[in-house]
Amino acid sequence: GAEARRSLESPRVQDSGVFPSPATLTKALAARATGARTGDAVTLPVASFRVLVVDDEELVAAAIARLLRRRCVVTLARSGREALAQVREQGPFDAIVSDLMMDDGSGMELHAWLMEERPEQAQRMIFLTGGAFTEEGRRFLADVSRPCFEKPVRPMDLREAVEAAAMPRADS
Repeated sequence: GAEARRSLESPRVQDSGVFPSPATLTKALAARATGARTGDAVTLPVASFRVLVVDDEELVAAAIARLLRRRCVVTLARSGREALAQVREQGPFDAIVSDLMMDDGSGMELHAWLMEERPEQAQRMIFLTGGAFTEEGRRFLADVSRPCFEKPVRPMDLREAVEAAAMPRADS
């Protein structure tokens, strides 16, 4: 009721993509904690990147989405085939984080499909693996110059890879 309304009203939040000064943020957070109001608007960053996360393990996909959601708008796909449909319907994405091995269209197949249809999207892929490499998977990773991380991935490593993949390229 009134308590929830008060916490939503204090402090005011504006999405502008710029972080508030530490003093303004401290004042606003203190006001929110005590239920007081403040005249200062707190400016929080907006999501910077659109990221497609592709993993057939629902819990893994959800964990990656949580990890990235602070700076990214995340779209989930459960297979390479579903991811390709998402790229066709909602693309382009700034980065694509994909499991390497999945039943209904692997990350390798997704990369091949994107190289045919949307090569600029294939160049924004980041691969994850549970460590069960096939010989085909080893050859694929040796041939493509895309980052690959073993699960569980360190959060900072994944965030940095997403930011690097999302950066505008001089050749695109």
